[in-house]
Amino acid sequence: SSDDGISNGEEQHSEGKKSQTNEIEEEIQQKRLLLSRMTLGTSVYVRDSHYSWIPATIESEPDDKKKVQVKVKFPNDWEEYTTITKGGEAGKLKLERTVNLSDYPNEELPLQNLEADGVSAARKNDMADLTNLHEAAILYNLKARHSDGNPYTRVGDIMVAVNP
Repeated sequence: SSDDGISNGEEQHSEGKKSQTNEIEEEIQQKRLLLSRMTLGTSVYVRDSHYSWIPATIESEPDDKKKVQVKVKFPNDWEEYTTITKGGEAGKLKLERTVNLSDYPNEELPLQNLEADGVSAARKNDMADLTNLHEAAILYNLKARHSDGNPYTRVGDIMVAVNP
């Protein structure tokens, strides 16, 4: 019976090592998934001191310092439907930027919601239907719907109204 105690202890130790190994493998896989989403040409949002979030496209793969190059890409109706803040004219914005992924949750830039054409911003009546739901996606969906003349947008059972 003392042998059972030793072998049970060895089994538990072995299972503990397997569990720890599985956790490490899962963490590595999650990091690979995040990095794979931050690839060349991916449409994302980046923080901006004047506009909160602006749309951009990744122009380089993440380097070892977790930095990527992005190019700001304004929607066609940007000037018409965007309130220009003092000192924040679109012409003065830096169109190419280096972004530190460490400054963002999960070291990942928020992804844009695009239509099937891969260019047009998705406009959803119910924001719960957005593939990527985060602050930037909510703001841009509301902005796009407002520019289309749709002041009412739902989030599940909640109605959001944007006044002109």
